[in-house]
Amino acid sequence: MKSSPNSSTLKANLCKANLIGANLRGMDLSGANLYAANLWDANLSNANLSGADLRYVKFGQAILKDLDLSEANLSHAYLNGVNLSGVNLQDANLTETELDSADLTSADLSRAKLIRARIRRANLTAARLTHADLTHAYLTYATLNHADLTNANLSEAHLLGANLFETMLDEANLSSASLTGANLSKSNLWHANIFDASLRKANLSDANLSDTNLVNASLEDATLLQNRPGWSRPDGSSS
Repeated sequence: MKSSPNSSTLKANLCKANLIGANLRGMDLSGANLYAANLWDANLSNANLSGADLRYVKFGQAILKDLDLSEANLSHAYLNGVNLSGVNLQDANLTETELDSADLTSADLSRAKLIRARIRRANLTAARLTHADLTHAYLTYATLNHADLTNANLSEAHLLGANLFETMLDEANLSSASLTGANLSKSNLWHANIFDASLRKANLSDANLSDTNLVNASLEDATLLQNRPGWSRPDGSSS
């Protein structure tokens, strides 16, 4: 995201700065050092934080509308309950970041690193997570309806009770993931790797399981009813 002609550029070192309630709307903070800063209740709408160092930053109740966080380092940041709907998080580092109950509706997390991130009960409806790394991420009871997780890495992820209705999981890696009680109805799992995963009591009705690797997966009490006609692969050919 490029700064608008009317935006202000702030190049100061804001490491550990107290910015509670600060008005940073439209500011160009690309590449800035905000390590461990406190941005609680701050207004960052339309700001540019691409490539910024945001490790351990507290974003509680902050206004983040139309924020650019692409390539930013948000590892260990606090974003619980924050509204990140539609925010650009492409290539961002969210390793071990706190995102419980956050609103990530339609957010772009393509190629983002969410290793061991806590995203429990978060709303990721229609979010873009293609090629994202969610290894060992905690997505318990998260909502991922209509999300795009094509080629995403969800190995050892915790998806207990998660809702993945009509979710794109083409060629995703779900090996050793916990999907107990998850809703995967009408999801697309073409060529996905679900080796050694737990799908006990999961709902897979009308899911596309063409060429899916379910070796050693636990499907005890799972629902596998197929009522819809054949799926199409990404290349348009029939399954």
